[in-house]
Amino acid sequence: MLRFTLNGTQIEIEDGENRTLLEYLRNVKCMKGTKEACSTGHCGACSVLVDGRLTRSCVTLVRRLDGKAVETIENAPNDTMLRVIQHSFLDVGAVQCGFCTPGMVMATKALLLHHPAPTEPEICDGLKNNYCRCTGYVKIIEAVKLAAARLRGEDPDIDSFRSHESTVIVVGENQVVPEITGSAVGKSVWDVDGMDKTGGKLKFCDDLTAEDIGADTLLHGAFVWAPAPHAKINAVDYSAAEQAEGVVHIVTAADVPGMNKVGTWTPEQPVFCTDEVRFLGDHLALVVADTAAHARAAVKLVKIDYEELPGIYTMADGYRKNSFIVNTGRVSGDV
Repeated sequence: MLRFTLNGTQIEIEDGENRTLLEYLRNVKCMKGTKEACSTGHCGACSVLVDGRLTRSCVTLVRRLDGKAVETIENAPNDTMLRVIQHSFLDVGAVQCGFCTPGMVMATKALLLHHPAPTEPEICDGLKNNYCRCTGYVKIIEAVKLAAARLRGEDPDIDSFRSHESTVIVVGENQVVPEITGSAVGKSVWDVDGMDKTGGKLKFCDDLTAEDIGADTLLHGAFVWAPAPHAKINAVDYSAAEQAEGVVHIVTAADVPGMNKVGTWTPEQPVFCTDEVRFLGDHLALVVADTAAHARAAVKLVKIDYEELPGIYTMADGYRKNSFIVNTGRVSGDV
């Protein structure tokens, strides 16, 4: 029997627990605030604290937790330090989509536990394993500085930490988004979902259950990614994957109604690739199964016959080969 505490509650699990801490949190305890993104320990979205140290739960086995204390973003209502960090992120506008935010908040707490007055290089080092795809790190760094000052008992002017920003943020009180009175130009309020984002409560697609969407069952998908950055696809054999446990359907270009292309202005990128892939983010198919584990296992059974082609890996090489967007489909002029 292994024992550890989770947000102050004693947990007991029989010996032989082979799942990761992330799987345990999300699937057993239904704690969706700890996000699953890369599942390889690279992005930091799954960050939790284990004995006060920042830990990526997707690569940490539950059996390693015996006698330890685990803290997740769900502990925010009971933790003054986490609440200060949450409010600081909102007060300087360091929240966008919110997917990476719970991990970022936990990383910030881990940093401030050991460095109550961190320098900017120390902040960058403390958050180096946490990717943020949309907020931009300037505001996040400002949020950490503000939280650190507040946790030291100071009452600083918020704008003194916003050295790269001129927009006025009308901050909330008691976890309530304020209304703007008078002119709204040049003013911004807290993100309307901000408290849910910083507290890990906002649900993203992978957080939803069958009950959430009013269905009896919920299917899961896993992509068949490009086998190389640039390659000619000769053939793809899905036969083994189609027979794999739990597989319901394999979605390919043949299933796309209408044009098999998407694009911001001009449709130019395949939804599902057929004869060629041009970067590792291209995909050939989506395996749909009864569980995420079954979908991922089936993906590994797909056999791709391909020929790797020369790639472009630097801006200079792309310029030499004239590989850049010339026409965007937009027209500029005097409005």
